[in-house]
Amino acid sequence: MARLLLIAGTLVAAAGCTQSDSADAARTSTVSAHRGPVRVSLTVTPDEAIAGQRIIIRLEATTDPGARLHTPLIPDPSNGRMGDFDVLELSVATDTPHEDGSRSWSQHMVVDCLAAGSHDLTLPPITFDDDRATTPLTGRIDLDPISVLIRSSFKDETAQMQDIHGWIEIPGGPWWPWVLAIGVFVAAAGALGFLVASRTRPTGPPPTPAEIASAALQSLAASDFLRRGEVDTFYTTLSDIIRQYIEGRFALNAPRKTTAEFLADAENDTRLDEAQRTHLRTFLRVADLVKFAGHTPPQDQGVLALDEARRFIEGAETSLAATQGVDEGKIAPC
Repeated sequence: MARLLLIAGTLVAAAGCTQSDSADAARTSTVSAHRGPVRVSLTVTPDEAIAGQRIIIRLEATTDPGARLHTPLIPDPSNGRMGDFDVLELSVATDTPHEDGSRSWSQHMVVDCLAAGSHDLTLPPITFDDDRATTPLTGRIDLDPISVLIRSSFKDETAQMQDIHGWIEIPGGPWWPWVLAIGVFVAAAGALGFLVASRTRPTGPPPTPAEIASAALQSLAASDFLRRGEVDTFYTTLSDIIRQYIEGRFALNAPRKTTAEFLADAENDTRLDEAQRTHLRTFLRVADLVKFAGHTPPQDQGVLALDEARRFIEGAETSLAATQGVDEGKIAPC
């Protein structure tokens, strides 16, 4: 209850404020560290916020050829908290290889804090393997904490929240007619709900992964994400559709794996031929570049990516139908 009241106070204070908070949103603190073949950068935006305001933490790293990081870079806290901060969102760590053998890594987290004052944000050490020497080495990098100032949403920051009052007796008439009326209403609503549910109960087999993906692709094609310039949202949705299709069709648990981990599983799955694996590898790399590296493809490339996703699903269904003797006429068109 206290958390809800404090968030409500934050919204009221923000609505009544006559000065822009854009300067606060632009405040950013960054710490960097370098050890051996690994370079790490931690960015916190903003580093001065109002209680309850969302704070974005972005961890980025690069490794030389022959070195790899242990993922996740930012582990998911079991209790939903990291120090004084509540974790609202945690992305999956990405691993992007480059032609020269080096790699780029990134992961971001969204937190907030309701306690006014200065708080140190500290991440666990980052560990890595260095395979360049004859004997592989394991190292770690410790990042310095970043101080985040949380300002109270109240004008008087010394003010204290008051506890709620107790029960207040409200005089009234007899109570039993109200109980009877509520009971009749609940019974009627339950009977109506049961009648509607029994008439609208779906029949037949559940939709296949291809049919679910087909409907999702049609919905994405009808959206205005590309026209409005929301490229990140478009590619994130498109990548999730493909990953969920693959999880349902091939049981590869695609949504919770990094791109590198998922592609490694796909390489060993004989149900995908080499052309399909190459196609999938290229598609997911582009989606990762948009989601985590700020890459902005033109609008027509997004339309092509949507068509490529349809063709991938159709090709995978056709291959499975040929190997399993399934009637291709039952394949859902994308």
